[in-house]
Amino acid sequence: MSSALFLAIFLRQIKLNKGHAAALEVIDLHRYRVIRQKNKVRIALNNAFNEPFIFFVGKN
Repeated sequence: MSSALFLAIFLRQIKLNKGHAAALEVIDLHRYRVIRQKNKVRIALNNAFNEPFIFFVGKN
C-alpha cells in the first residue's frame, strides 16, 4: 500500500511541476540570465535545491 501511495504522490508532484513550468521564468544570478523556455525551467525546478541564487518568478 505504501508504494502505491508514494507513486501517486510522486506522479502528482511531476504533473504540478510540468504545469507550473509553463507559467514561470527563472532568474539565474550566477549566470546573469533569464530562462523562459519550458524545458529549461523544468530542469531548473529539479535542480533548484542544489544551487543558491536561482529565483522563480511568474510570467504575469
